[in-house]
Amino acid sequence: MCRSENAGNPVQLVQFAEYAVKSGHVDIAVDCLQLYFSLNPPVNQFLIRAHLCKALVASPLNCSERAKFLEATQQLQTAVNIAVKFECYHFLVYNASVALWKLCRPLQKPGYQRLCAKPLQNMVKALEEIGEQDSSWRIELLMGLALSYLDTGLKEEATKALNSAIQLARRDVPDQLVNLLKFQIQNQLGDLKSCEKDIKASPELHAWNKLYKLKSSLNARSSIQQHSLQTPELKQKLQALLTDVVSEPNSFGPQSSFSPHSQVLRELMTAEQACSTEALYTKQAVEARLKAIKRTEEALSSATRTGDPDLVQRSCVLLWNLGLPLLQHNLCHHLLNPFRAATTALQNIDSLLHSLRCCIHFELAKVLAEDGQLQAAQDHVKKALLLDYAGEYTEQLNHFQSRVALRAQLFDTPQNTLDKAAKIIEQVGTNPGPGDISALLIQAGDLMAPNCFLHMVSSFEVTKSPSELEPDSNGKKLQLYEQVVQKVADHAKVVGSDSDRERCHLWSDLVKTARKAGVWSVATAAAKLCLVYDDGRWSCTPGTKRYRSRAFSLEAAGQQRASSTMARHSRRTVTKQTKPLLGVLANVHCLHAEALIYMLQQDGLKLGVLPKLPDKPLTGDKVLAGIQEAHQNYCNWAQGLTNDAQKSFLKTAELGLSLQEPWLVCNAATYLWNHNRHLIEDGKLVDLVVVLRTMASFLKQVQSHINSELLSHISAVLACGIIQRWMPVAPGPSSDVTASSVRKKVRLAVAGRGATPKKGKSGGEVQMDPEAAPHIKEALDICEAAMSMAHSGAGLRVRWYVLSAWVQCKQLLQQPVPRDTLGHDNQADPQLSHCRAIVATEMIEKLGNGIWDFPNCPTLNEVYDLIKATSPWEDRDIQLELLTKLTGVAITQKEYGIATALAEAALQLEPSNHAHQDQKSIHPSVMEYELLSHACCLLGQSIEATANGGRQQVQKAIEAYFRVLGCVQFGHEAKNYSLVIKACQHYWNACLPVSGCAADRAILQQPLSQLLKFLESFNAKKGYQNTSHTQGGASGTKELSLSHDLQVAMYGLVFEMYFDQALWKEGLKAVEEAMQHTPKDIHRHLMQYKLVFKSKVGRSVDAEFVHFQVSTTVI
Repeated sequence: MCRSENAGNPVQLVQFAEYAVKSGHVDIAVDCLQLYFSLNPPVNQFLIRAHLCKALVASPLNCSERAKFLEATQQLQTAVNIAVKFECYHFLVYNASVALWKLCRPLQKPGYQRLCAKPLQNMVKALEEIGEQDSSWRIELLMGLALSYLDTGLKEEATKALNSAIQLARRDVPDQLVNLLKFQIQNQLGDLKSCEKDIKASPELHAWNKLYKLKSSLNARSSIQQHSLQTPELKQKLQALLTDVVSEPNSFGPQSSFSPHSQVLRELMTAEQACSTEALYTKQAVEARLKAIKRTEEALSSATRTGDPDLVQRSCVLLWNLGLPLLQHNLCHHLLNPFRAATTALQNIDSLLHSLRCCIHFELAKVLAEDGQLQAAQDHVKKALLLDYAGEYTEQLNHFQSRVALRAQLFDTPQNTLDKAAKIIEQVGTNPGPGDISALLIQAGDLMAPNCFLHMVSSFEVTKSPSELEPDSNGKKLQLYEQVVQKVADHAKVVGSDSDRERCHLWSDLVKTARKAGVWSVATAAAKLCLVYDDGRWSCTPGTKRYRSRAFSLEAAGQQRASSTMARHSRRTVTKQTKPLLGVLANVHCLHAEALIYMLQQDGLKLGVLPKLPDKPLTGDKVLAGIQEAHQNYCNWAQGLTNDAQKSFLKTAELGLSLQEPWLVCNAATYLWNHNRHLIEDGKLVDLVVVLRTMASFLKQVQSHINSELLSHISAVLACGIIQRWMPVAPGPSSDVTASSVRKKVRLAVAGRGATPKKGKSGGEVQMDPEAAPHIKEALDICEAAMSMAHSGAGLRVRWYVLSAWVQCKQLLQQPVPRDTLGHDNQADPQLSHCRAIVATEMIEKLGNGIWDFPNCPTLNEVYDLIKATSPWEDRDIQLELLTKLTGVAITQKEYGIATALAEAALQLEPSNHAHQDQKSIHPSVMEYELLSHACCLLGQSIEATANGGRQQVQKAIEAYFRVLGCVQFGHEAKNYSLVIKACQHYWNACLPVSGCAADRAILQQPLSQLLKFLESFNAKKGYQNTSHTQGGASGTKELSLSHDLQVAMYGLVFEMYFDQALWKEGLKAVEEAMQHTPKDIHRHLMQYKLVFKSKVGRSVDAEFVHFQVSTTVI
């Protein structure tokens, strides 16, 4: 309080109030001003200063205090109205404008700028009325007024304010004219024709105008894709624009290329270009990104020294965007220092990028909390809450703040039950200790759901019985799962709205912690209880779709001002109330699906694959009936888990679509694709049609914000699944030579596994089901839509998948393939010629399959010439696969000459022949070795098929050996045991016609011995026999049996060669070596040869006879 003796001196009261405001003693300033106005002061400068001081006292602390802002602006307006009347007090009008700008600047954000429109308008009029000479300051206020009008939606008033600023700049401040015109071009204010002279006079403005027009034309396309920036048309325009800029570098300012501003921009561009790669998480990509972040951090320091706020903001935005992919648990610690530098730099310039600053503080808090620096984490959370003016992250920030506070209370026991559960979850997540993690997690879940959680966890912990023949072993799984579903339904009835938001977050944390700890039973139970809250209580109100990513953009932040305020406000209200919790539910849906899939895997099952009934059931009708009933219940349980998992993935995508978060939709589609990949590779696509159709519809709604390859993949599989149901198939050996033996491919699954199209009675075309036509047309439409989308940036491999399904649809509908479908201009897009070669290969491969032959199908020579003419290929594996496929078709058509040429052309693509061209050739893929192995095998078949018998048959067999030897070597590199067996089998079949004559089979001794050494080396490395190619129950056993039979037959022929030459000692040595390197399963077959050889050299055979006595071998 002021002293009573000072009450008679109003001047001192005002001065003392001003000093109190500067010192932070607002309460003293309020008392002084109340006392001053109670004295009925005269109209002078101190009355004006008192009103100004009163405005400072009423200044709001944050954007939500609108009443204080209105009161402060009213006091400023009162002061200005008095000062304008007296010329000697005009300087106070300028002071009032500075105070007003301090009030308005924190409100320069979408949704709040409209509050500044009226005060700024009055202030601009007052400055114009007194004839203020500081034109730069008046232009600054006019720019703020224009932004306020734009936020309100008054575009005409914004244009008038901007025109006034442009006139002032032309008259007094020409240096600011460029920035004003940039603002006018960006927001499309007024007629740009009036500024054509100014734009043409400035090369910088001219280039900037061209670039903005180009971006506007791209944004105007409704069907634009993410990768459309790589189209040749756009590249040509950008190249022309770059040429114009580079041709006159001095036009952008004297020595602009050597200025600190330009050097910082150059560093930022270099750092951004260094990370322009799609492979985000390879070791090289992460190291390159870390180097780019370090370079950007140094550029930020340089930008800070230049004092340019815009340059500082650009550096911080790039630093955030570069660091986004590294916000992982094992990589985020690299971002601690860069993000600290960014927050400090943005705080020093009082940046208006509040959303960016909030996000950086939030991520810093997460990193520090994970490192144990809880107090520092809490400080960053508080700063983030102050910057979150729109409330977009308030839910997550408050939740995280409460968790950090619980972790900080080491020795306190919370009184609230939910806090107790939260503390247990935090203890397990941060420092589990030596105790039982599962017991702690179960304790936390039991605190939140004491009536059902323990029962659910115990139900999920039931393991598979070792004997599938016991009726109660696996059949009770269905009963237990139904009880769990009923428990969840009962729990949903008692769940109210009391603390439901906190409970949802707690269940989500428990799911994530249990999944990380590997306690899947707890994760499954917690996920089901968390999804109880997905009952529509937090439904998202549909509004204008405005998808965005976490990547920040300065231009995007500026363009938000031109949006409708009412629509933006309604979306923001929905976001604050629903978005955080719906995002939590979307993540839990995905984790729930993973937990169900893990339950299937624990029983040795896969998603969508039902268990099989044992081949040897127990005898007895009652026992058999019990087994069948238990097995049916077991299948129903597996099918129920499959359906729930698929629905959870779809629900994740649906929530991502409602939240307008494309990355959620894309992640859900990726999970769905990966977990169903075994069904796709096995050709069981009919079961996936409904799921993939729904997912494809979700992806199409966000296709302009995601990578088009994923949608192209799903579209191709969806089309194949639709037409697979209507493919005319019949049991029998497949006529395709190259498809299923090399690699399981999506496009080859259309005809089904082990099936060929039915032939008519007269060998004619198959009559299609009349009901199939609309379904095939649907698949054709899906393929054509995917083709148009794939051409905007998808790789050639993805295009192949789509084109293969498209050709199949054309054949089923008996529609010829137009020759001009893919265009003729190879220079515009070189991949079009590659696509033509793929289409031609697919057409010729489908000849003679009994469905319909294309009338304009090219010949083998034409396709071969087309493949050669389209070189070089961006993916050499595709060229190799095309040549291998054509080789198999040529052998099927008995065109052995062209088959030999195609196979030799394929072998020319061996990695050793191209190791100097690219880095990929140094490390070839497994698929490449498999294709080369298959090409060698086909070449050997082609050579062997041209033999006419007799001596020529022997020579061809010897020549084919060298090809088969290459096949075995490539199969060895690919670690594919089945390819080696297949190659040896083909060679054995080629040797059979000449094995009857002793003179002929003597030539085959060296090749057969060499092949047997390869087989022995494979037997020594059991890991090759346990690869994915030989796993799978009956198929793996059959392949192993074939390998043993083949070895026995080849060894028998080699030993007969020793018999022919009477080389008994050498034969005995060969048998003993063979028995050392072969499995024991075939020793009994080799023992008879050993017995003969030992008897011939005069050695005792008692040990061999003892072996036959203890074994079941019959001599």
